[in-house]
Amino acid sequence: MKTSKKEDYAIVLMSALAKNYNEYISLKSVSDKYKLPYPFMKQISNDLVNSNLLKTKGGAFGGYKLAKSPKDISWREILVAVSGEPQFAKCVGNKEICPVLSKCPAASAWSEVQCVILQALDNVKLSDFLM
Repeated sequence: MKTSKKEDYAIVLMSALAKNYNEYISLKSVSDKYKLPYPFMKQISNDLVNSNLLKTKGGAFGGYKLAKSPKDISWREILVAVSGEPQFAKCVGNKEICPVLSKCPAASAWSEVQCVILQALDNVKLSDFLM
């Protein structure tokens, strides 16, 4: 499974906010500190707000903060928020992509691999890798 820049940047943003998760932090300060493009970070933060992983507050003392404790946020939740459900093999559970899926000798192995990866992403918490 290869992560996209969007997914990588979302993990960086969430990790940066996890350091002081009860405080609002400006997106610009995170963007500048990690040399990440602000407009792209704004898109990512909107996805995370819409998925109830971040809270936002306007004004001089506003910014973004985690909506819950870092120990309660999995990497899978972050990836789903910005890119949808992670897929190791695109054919798993999708007959439209693979018309021979029901007869494929590798389908059950791919499905098992997918389950293991998703379980691992569920078990990795934001608190495990505070920056």
